[in-house]
Amino acid sequence: MMRKSTVSNLLEAVNDWTIAINDKKSVVIAYIDYAKAFDSVSHSKLIIKLQAYGVTGDLLNWVKNFLCDRYQCTRVGQCCSGF
Repeated sequence: MMRKSTVSNLLEAVNDWTIAINDKKSVVIAYIDYAKAFDSVSHSKLIIKLQAYGVTGDLLNWVKNFLCDRYQCTRVGQCCSGF
């Protein structure tokens, strides 16, 4: 697996979107910011709120799976903080 920087991923995405728009295809983009989400948001309330906004199907299931049994740690070199 090749790891890319955030900038590289964003440039590739913009290129893909531009090609799709030029080909008269629609483009749907969802930006989700998970910063501090683990510290301040009830996962069950977030799911309910997303459903209220009309998020369903594969996207809702992806978010549910993303939030399920997740832990965070900070890695510096070979050292990792506790969970």
